[in-house]
Amino acid sequence: MGYRIVVAGATGNVGREMLNILAEREFPADEIAVVASSRSTGDMVDYGETGKQFKVQNIEHFDPTGWDMALFAIGSEATKIHAPRFAAAGCTVIDNSSLYRMDPDVPLIVPEVNPEAIDGYTRRNIIANPNCSTAQMVVALKPLHDAATIKRVIVATYQSVSGAGKAGMDELFEQSRNIFVGDSAEAKKFTKQIAFNVIPHIDSFLEDGSTKEEWKMVVETKKILDPKIKVTATCVRVPVFVGHSEAINIEFENEITAAQAQRILREAPGIMLVDKREDGGYVTPVECVGDYATFVSRVREDSTVDNGLSLWCVSDNLRKGAALNAVQIAELLGRRHLQKGPDPAGRLARAPRAPARHAGAAGGGGRAGQHRAALSGCRAAAAHPDGRAAARRAVPAAPLAAVGRRDRGGGRLLPAAHARRPLYLFQRAL
Repeated sequence: MGYRIVVAGATGNVGREMLNILAEREFPADEIAVVASSRSTGDMVDYGETGKQFKVQNIEHFDPTGWDMALFAIGSEATKIHAPRFAAAGCTVIDNSSLYRMDPDVPLIVPEVNPEAIDGYTRRNIIANPNCSTAQMVVALKPLHDAATIKRVIVATYQSVSGAGKAGMDELFEQSRNIFVGDSAEAKKFTKQIAFNVIPHIDSFLEDGSTKEEWKMVVETKKILDPKIKVTATCVRVPVFVGHSEAINIEFENEITAAQAQRILREAPGIMLVDKREDGGYVTPVECVGDYATFVSRVREDSTVDNGLSLWCVSDNLRKGAALNAVQIAELLGRRHLQKGPDPAGRLARAPRAPARHAGAAGGGGRAGQHRAALSGCRAAAAHPDGRAAARRAVPAAPLAAVGRRDRGGGRLLPAAHARRPLYLFQRAL
């Protein structure tokens, strides 16, 4: 007997991605219910690429009794109402909002970083998912902290508009289109024009001049990784649809070289190191879309401080920054605590690692596929004649589209990474 899973907020960007990832990873669910607000009741949502669809139910009328876990992507206000109700009914809530992250009775979990902290979930039967920009950063920091002990982190983020939801994505597209045809680019969702611009302001301002997004990165890093680490952040919204990037400067207690850091990162769970010091030898947001991994590039020593490193970190914010991390938490909860029913494929027993999609994009052959496999440390994928097949045996992953998807109107070829994405993310662009 498998799990009974609820996905709350199933019609939003993150909720849909939760369903995609549950399907991709073949989560052992006997039954899945999708719920949302009354506005979406009766809508149909896809269960990944399985061909299955679910009808959206009204969360107000949904009875969580008898359900094992609920993945929440409904925002803080709705979570405040419904999370305690679900938790009291015995349904463990994995919450993507900021509401419970700093609650001392609620564990804040990134499975590659602090899996043991999930043991405290029984106090409230709620588990918090961290902020998108925090999640990818701590995945990159954890193995380096274990090796040389981090003293201080300075991070500047370059955060995509999908972090602000569908309205943010729509605004970037509409402003870009309007500017090209000479119409006005009025700011509605964001405080200033986002098209062809960057905005050094995410969430509300605090008294000390920082923003709440920057505060989240500071306090969440301390709670997840180590309260002794000093963190300062500058969070910036950029005109990218999907994928957050971060420029991270790290000061360590102990000596660590760039070469040592590369070796450590290459073997770390959840990370793909793509760091060749040549044109294009790094990862950008366009390439990370649809992947599970946190990508690290540009690892180098900082000569201005003792024991300093700088690096570039990129990840799909809708996946590792939100939906993937929530599903990984569900897997961890099943593995460590619920242990409900058989798991013949052993999917919940494996520690989460990044899939090697980049290892064999051309079917295992070709210089690009071999180069990425070597850089990421995916030895099995690099050695096997079909890199993707080997990688999938190691980690459950979504299928890789080797070709792009053509535009319905103008014949544009979307990048292969985008072809893996559900159409809803690009419906306005298509």
